[in-house]
Amino acid sequence: MARVATPSASNLVTKRLRTEGVDIRLNTRLSSIAGSDGRVSACILDSGEAFAADLVIVGIGAVPNHGLAVRWV
Repeated sequence: MARVATPSASNLVTKRLRTEGVDIRLNTRLSSIAGSDGRVSACILDSGEAFAADLVIVGIGAVPNHGLAVRWV
């Protein structure tokens, strides 16, 4: 969240999510997603570490429509 929020806001959200049991992985890369019949069962990191998963959320970014915020003169 550091790209879109202050460090204190980012830390607050991260702390809350971890308190709720969310496993947040930073500074790593996903190598592959394992599963069958259209269902995920595990995520494999580029380090070779694998962990069970039943849901994967992919955040790939977006391009904002800043034209809505630009005042046309």
